[in-house]
Amino acid sequence: MSDAALLQTAAAFAAGLAPPLSPSICPFCFALFLNTMKPKSHESMLLLKKCHAFWDAMMVFICSDWTLDRRQIVSNILARTAFLCNKCKPRGRQTCAVPAVPGVTTSAGLANPFALVYQMTCSCLHGGVINHIDGSKGFGSKRGRWPTSADQLFPYGPTRSMASLVAQLGTSSFAESVITDVVSLHRPLAFPALLIPNTRHFLIDYVVTCLSACPVAVNADLAKLRQPVLPAVRDAIVQRHLDECYYTALMLHIVVAGPDNKPDDGSRFYFLREKEVFTALDGVVLLSDGRDGWGWLAHLATHVWHRMSGFERVAVGHSDPPSYARELERTEHVHANPYRALRLYLTDGMRGSRECRGPGCGKTVHDKPTPGAFARCGKCRIMQYCSRECQRADWKRAPFPHKEICNMLQELLSFAPVDLPMSADEFAAACTAHAYPLEHVDRLILWATDGEVVTQFAIGGQAAPCLSSLGSDIPLAFLLHGPCRIPDTMNCNHELFQAAQTLAAGLDPPFAPSLCPFCFALYVEEVKPNERIAHLLQPKGHSFWNATMAFVCADWTPERQDSVSKQLLRTGLKCRRCAHTGSPHSLFGFVFGLARSCIHAALINPIDRYKGFGRKPHRWPTTAEQLFPYGAERSISALADRIEEYPNVKAVMIVLLSSHRPLVFPPLMDHRGRLITCFVKDFRTCASGFDAALAKLRQPILPAVRSALVRKHYTSCEGAFALLLSLTHGVDSTSNDGWLFCMGHEARLFLALDAVAALLDGENGDKVYRTVRHYASQLWVSLAESERERLACVGPPSYAQEVQTVEAMEDPYCALRYCLSHRPHHRNCCAPGCSKTVHSPGAPRAFARCGRCRAVQYCSRECQRADWAGAPFPHKAVCDALQELLTFASLDSAGMSADEFSESCNAHTFPLDRVDTLIAWATRGKTCTNYTARAGSSKLLFLPIERLADEGIASTPEGTPFLISFPTTVEGRKISQDDLHMGMSEFKKQMDAEEQCTQ
Repeated sequence: MSDAALLQTAAAFAAGLAPPLSPSICPFCFALFLNTMKPKSHESMLLLKKCHAFWDAMMVFICSDWTLDRRQIVSNILARTAFLCNKCKPRGRQTCAVPAVPGVTTSAGLANPFALVYQMTCSCLHGGVINHIDGSKGFGSKRGRWPTSADQLFPYGPTRSMASLVAQLGTSSFAESVITDVVSLHRPLAFPALLIPNTRHFLIDYVVTCLSACPVAVNADLAKLRQPVLPAVRDAIVQRHLDECYYTALMLHIVVAGPDNKPDDGSRFYFLREKEVFTALDGVVLLSDGRDGWGWLAHLATHVWHRMSGFERVAVGHSDPPSYARELERTEHVHANPYRALRLYLTDGMRGSRECRGPGCGKTVHDKPTPGAFARCGKCRIMQYCSRECQRADWKRAPFPHKEICNMLQELLSFAPVDLPMSADEFAAACTAHAYPLEHVDRLILWATDGEVVTQFAIGGQAAPCLSSLGSDIPLAFLLHGPCRIPDTMNCNHELFQAAQTLAAGLDPPFAPSLCPFCFALYVEEVKPNERIAHLLQPKGHSFWNATMAFVCADWTPERQDSVSKQLLRTGLKCRRCAHTGSPHSLFGFVFGLARSCIHAALINPIDRYKGFGRKPHRWPTTAEQLFPYGAERSISALADRIEEYPNVKAVMIVLLSSHRPLVFPPLMDHRGRLITCFVKDFRTCASGFDAALAKLRQPILPAVRSALVRKHYTSCEGAFALLLSLTHGVDSTSNDGWLFCMGHEARLFLALDAVAALLDGENGDKVYRTVRHYASQLWVSLAESERERLACVGPPSYAQEVQTVEAMEDPYCALRYCLSHRPHHRNCCAPGCSKTVHSPGAPRAFARCGRCRAVQYCSRECQRADWAGAPFPHKAVCDALQELLTFASLDSAGMSADEFSESCNAHTFPLDRVDTLIAWATRGKTCTNYTARAGSSKLLFLPIERLADEGIASTPEGTPFLISFPTTVEGRKISQDDLHMGMSEFKKQMDAEEQCTQ
């Protein structure tokens, strides 16, 4: 047939196929014509370039919505046109040469013309067109080959077109081949359409049915034969049935692991259906084990096995990995050899990927405005980019600049190309022969896995097993249609992030959660004890932390708690993965406690102490709205309402105060009555519990037994005391925070804490115990004389006698450390009159410090200039002194104790005049010493309580009333007369007495 006649015939068939519901072609003439469309033949290539209407008509035909009634109507129309056809005779119809494709026979065509046309169309599109299009290119080419746009390949749009193709599965339509080809060629458009719930479930049902029927059919055929069956006969029967399900298995493989696949595509596709899919695959794999060309199916079954829970594995009879599991080779053998591990991660990372490798680009070849493939790097020929801008950005992109990686790849590919059919042993042998540096191996693996797998082959270590290449991640939020579940193990960072996304969707909205509480518990058990995992989630798991914080800070009335508990119980019972049969008494409390522990694990990170809401590296929280989803006042109020019902809320309040005190402290002040009542209750519970336990033991009690009882019962109030300490003397606290919080409740707090301090008296080994005794002593000082008489505690408590006296302050360096030690805990701008903190709008991620002493910080250069010459304590006068001091001493007690600080100052002969200057500067003139002229103590030191765990408490000299004060700060607020409690007059008298001592 000439080219002109071929084009004319194709145009006629295209016209005859339109409209699809009323075709006018002869099915047998059409079948004979399609039989000439051989792969890459002259005829097919000519039609691809010059007769797009022919291919368009066939795609429209197979992608139409073919219901059973429509199929029958069209079949009758085609039968009528066949008998009216003048070109083909009855005899010709009976001997029509129909291509040998599964399910396509001449008899079938005579009985059902629609099936013949549909099958032949799918066969032609698969064998002659789609299967041979260059997958590295987008739509179209410079030669104008079909398809040139997405509309031609998906005539009704991707969603409707793919749904129609899936609906034809099971009708001997050969639609598997078209689905396989379309997903391989244009996954970004085709795969999301297969994730639509109805389409996904129909496709999985078909795959499971087809694959499950294979072993059954084999066993049925073997049962018909006389036993024993010869191996050759058995192999022939098995091969025949395997061929029948080959295209179905291949379709599943391409859908979950085809070109351009993402690590989580497999889990997103068979989510909640893993057990069924594995059972079907397992039967086929056992039949095909050892046969050439079927190894990929065993690998696929292994992936599904890893996604099942322990309960599901037991249910299918595979609690241990199946015998054919290729994953064992990955974890035990591959990772022991650096070059085998390199090949694994390189091939998994680069196979079938057609995206632009520019940082943050994500464009595929289908987004390319011009025909052809992306341009590749001219040196390594591995990386591809959509533009020169992306290539330049990737050349210097941290932490994996292609400038560094390119040379490594170029050297490797010069002797071991990863794109050639080279076995793992051959690849490893080639690398060994060329002594490829192990440092390059470590770096390339880190690059190929985007930092998720860290190896240490260069120093004798090995790679940690990683399931990222198995498609092990949890489905995204929009796939949740039922109880939310997570995998039993989380072996890679990507899986961790995807599980977080799923759980975030399950917690939203808070009053109607859809997650399984027991699966949530499994996840939290992985995150909570490991702060490293929590820190990994902070940059990439914002949705998880947002949802968790919104759940914790919601307005939980008793009715809402009961409703959510019932909802969580329903989702837990429906969860197939965990199959949990029991439940806690209150599922709301159970989930609430888990969410609280997660938030605590995220916020406890000390490295962001001097930063505001995150910038780089974008750790959560990046804004106040993320940390306080309902506003600071409402969110903190909700937490305060739960403090008695859920004691672990105290830990969240502590980390919130430490991180963001300016936003957290004011709302807590509105609830101080509730908080103080909770503290008093916990302190009394601790003391009464200890007394009751002590009374049950035979007297006298051994010291070791008593100490053990103290430790046991102190834990009941440990959280309360830690929160009280954070509220009154925590990071960024001011001089009067303690007075304002305790105002009017000093007697209650002292009476309750006194009982705890009394039982801790004598337990000198623990710094925390000394802090409790110190705090109780401070509360006693704040009491008025009338209150002391009413409480029968006129004199200082017995445990207060151990407090360090002022004579111990005769060491000027010890006094200096006390005055300077509170500064590292403040994150405000040090300029006079500036009240900005790191949380202020527009503030940088951390304030800039003085470039010389590194001891003070400023929000701007203007503030730094103002403080440099600001009266009465210009930084110019103390910068040199601080710089000299900090070259050999540390102000942080965690790094240097008071004795070590003093010894270091003495060893370096730090000038006493500078000691006087620094003390006056640190206290803004409230403390004036004269160590230069005399050897004595200042007699007016106020110790920061955050350091009391190390240093004890200072008192006034003999002859004056016993005094222990709350700490002063440089920028503390002034207490008005109306704010002072009834004992303030006594406090003023003591202050006056101290001032006279310094004159």
